[in-house]
Amino acid sequence: MDKICNDKRKGFISAEIGKKIYDLRKLKKLSREQLAEKSNLSTTYIFDIENGKSMPSCLTIIDICNALDISSSEILDDFLSNSNVNSDESWLKNFYALSKKEKASVINLISFMANEFLE
Repeated sequence: MDKICNDKRKGFISAEIGKKIYDLRKLKKLSREQLAEKSNLSTTYIFDIENGKSMPSCLTIIDICNALDISSSEILDDFLSNSNVNSDESWLKNFYALSKKEKASVINLISFMANEFLE
């Protein structure tokens, strides 16, 4: 009985991780081939991950996150019970989806506003 529950849970998580990777790849305007090349994975493997047919290893998730220029939290936070990102805080998830340059701009703006209005 426990094996069946674990298999269903693994299938659900695999499908959700795949969907997140697919959505983030589309958000970054990358083709499956481009992501495969940037992450040193095969296009077929990326397809299998995105469709929930394969559960990526930690190393594969790291390679995909680096290729997408995102934090692993973008993919994994919803599955961690002690996550610092509350599901109601969509603004934070949007922040994590920004490029490094866009994040720096947001941080600079916040710093400027804090210096102007809090001093």
